[in-house]
Amino acid sequence: MSKYYIDCRDVGWQDCSFSAEADTIEQVVEQLADHIGIHYNLKGFGHELYGTLRQHIRRREVVSNQGPGEHQQVDEPSPVFERSQ
Repeated sequence: MSKYYIDCRDVGWQDCSFSAEADTIEQVVEQLADHIGIHYNLKGFGHELYGTLRQHIRRREVVSNQGPGEHQQVDEPSPVFERSQ
């Protein structure tokens, strides 16, 4: 099971303690935009915000272990947004 997440500090906003986790990248950006008081949409400033933040969004893989109720979270960059070399 995968989730996407972002932390304001990953973006360089050290005074912000907000983090978001959701099933889609768009939902993560919407949550962050709502938190900082921006009306989010994929046009205009919302599109710019999305473009700026998407490189900081990571995929969190939740892996089930043998024991019931135990799981391990593995954080890794989202393959959707890996930068070309």
